[in-house]
Amino acid sequence: MGISIEELQIECERVRAAARCVYEEKAISHFCIAEFPRGWCGCLSRVLGALLSRKYPEEEFYYVCGEVFFTENDWTSHAWIRYGEL
Repeated sequence: MGISIEELQIECERVRAAARCVYEEKAISHFCIAEFPRGWCGCLSRVLGALLSRKYPEEEFYYVCGEVFFTENDWTSHAWIRYGEL
């Protein structure tokens, strides 16, 4: 892995800050329908993955999405970017 955790944290914080601005300004009302940050993980993981892939083309980033069902009508999901063991 050629990127430090500190570099990754900076990029993640930039994407989160931009998303918060979009949410607070209601600049893009259809971006995500949920209250920030709940429900934004899939959208923002894709954005973060694209940003990281362009900035660090020699590295590999993976979009991961999972869901768990507690009952037929009770479930949750989450998405994130995986980089090496992070």
